Amino acid sequence: MRRSALLMAIVLAIGIVPVAGATSSLSIGTLSYDSSVIKDGSFTVRANIEASGVGSTITVTATLQDNTGGAVTIQSAEQVKTYTSNTSSKTFTWTVTANTPGTYSGPLKVTASASDGGSATPVTGTTVLTIQDKPVLELTLAKNQTTVNTGDSVRLDYTIENMGGSGAADAEGVNISLSLPGGWSLTSGTSYYTPGTIAHGASKSGNWIVAADSPNSTNTLTATVTSTVPGGTITDTWVINETTTGDLDHINVTPTSWNMSVGDSNVFTAAGKTVSEVNVTGLTFTWYSSDTYVGTINSSTGNFTALRMGTATVYATSNNISSRNTCPVTVNVNAATNNTAVSSGSAIGTSGNSTAIVSLTNTSVTGTINITELADPQNSTDAGGSVANLGSNDVLIMGVEVNVSPNITSALENDTNQTSWVQIRIDYNESRLGGVSEDTLYIYKFVSGTGWVKLTKGSPSYCLANGRNTTANYVWANVTHLCTFGLVSDQPEGSGSRNHGGGGGGGTYPPDLYATPTPTVTATATPTASPGTTAAATGTVAPAQTGKQSAAGEKSAAEEKSAAKPKKKGLPGFAGVSAIAGLLAALYLVRRRM
Repeated sequence: MRRSALLMAIVLAIGIVPVAGATSSLSIGTLSYDSSVIKDGSFTVRANIEASGVGSTITVTATLQDNTGGAVTIQSAEQVKTYTSNTSSKTFTWTVTANTPGTYSGPLKVTASASDGGSATPVTGTTVLTIQDKPVLELTLAKNQTTVNTGDSVRLDYTIENMGGSGAADAEGVNISLSLPGGWSLTSGTSYYTPGTIAHGASKSGNWIVAADSPNSTNTLTATVTSTVPGGTITDTWVINETTTGDLDHINVTPTSWNMSVGDSNVFTAAGKTVSEVNVTGLTFTWYSSDTYVGTINSSTGNFTALRMGTATVYATSNNISSRNTCPVTVNVNAATNNTAVSSGSAIGTSGNSTAIVSLTNTSVTGTINITELADPQNSTDAGGSVANLGSNDVLIMGVEVNVSPNITSALENDTNQTSWVQIRIDYNESRLGGVSEDTLYIYKFVSGTGWVKLTKGSPSYCLANGRNTTANYVWANVTHLCTFGLVSDQPEGSGSRNHGGGGGGGTYPPDLYATPTPTVTATATPTASPGTTAAATGTVAPAQTGKQSAAGEKSAAEEKSAAKPKKKGLPGFAGVSAIAGLLAALYLVRRRM
């Protein structure tokens, strides 16, 4: 019995003595991390580690190692996790800071070991790591004026630029906001803009319009930039001082020029300025039109209404200061455009006091003719401000733009006998010629690349006839090429007359920009056929039956004037003087004999 009990005790004792078992087996998965990071920024590295053959409970220590040579800094390189027999895999994470820009292959390595002596084969990251330079944001501010008066508007400009080098990352989540002091208000834009992403070397700009409602002596307006990358805040300011209003020196009027059609209206505005271009507030302006025949202006509101074709100057006055010398505004009033159908090769189109008469030999041609009487042909679409080929004493008075449909153009070009033409007739107001002589009036045509060309019969070849009627006050020319035409006073050099106009300036009527002549309304003459034509009852023009102009069409301008106006009485001629001298001699002899 004792021996049996002793054996049983030995067996039980052996059963509770630990028995050495096998160690766990560890396996490290693929390392994951961002492939592109920004200098000074942090990123996360992850790795899954599996443990097999865990008998009960073990701890696993995983270590992340730097293979870049110091381009990164690893926080808490050793990480420890507990595994049990029920746990097969756990994820280890590390936080890494990027230090040095560049590109790195196999930048990181993970090793692992277990408390029971198990271990894993080290694993190196296969993703190439690129560390980009940090974007650098710079804020630049500008303003259109440094001083203000109450009621002034100021434009505030900003530019945000990414100053990072060629390898720098984009700035992301960029925002800019505006902060205004008391007495200021935002009149254009929003107080908060979101430029968003700005690439390296790029910039984004914008602006605000703000009003100085009741400014202080010194005013600070603030712009603040924020971003997610590179982060942080940039602040800069505009400093604007209030200015004490000085004396009124001059008045500016806007717009500075205007093209209108008869019947149109436009409102002009004025601003009083000191010598240093500071706004003078609290002024009341009175408005004037230099030529109320052409257009009138409301003396209080500055609303100009175009009445007749011509050129006028608008100006404003306040406190005995006028804008007419420092900022005169030229208003060119054109007549309404007329589109007329061409039927059976004929048509008469009128615009204002100008006429275009179509006369085609081929009476089967139909189409349209377009005519617009111009106050300032120099600044027409074709001429574009050119005065090329005009003499220094030539006066460009007014003009007309004439165009026809392509089939009419072809009919004019294909008529080799030159029996088809369009007559350009420009009527003028004799009292508004500004002193130039009617005998010097001709029609000129603007030719691209050449300039203004005088039209006389046969010169150029597309001018078939020309003339003037100084009784009915019009000048005409029959042409086969169309474009912009001008009524020009062709005066010899050195005649001392006015020069041609410039943008509606001197040379275009009225002769005195600031006088107000008594309105003289000249009735528009009924369009008449040119020499060599007869007007049909319907108002169209029938071509001459022969291939030549009639005898009347051969008259020179001087002959036509002579025929149109009676000759003025003058001093006695040579014969009359001789007769008077003889009578005086006879009387002398009689007195001697007495």
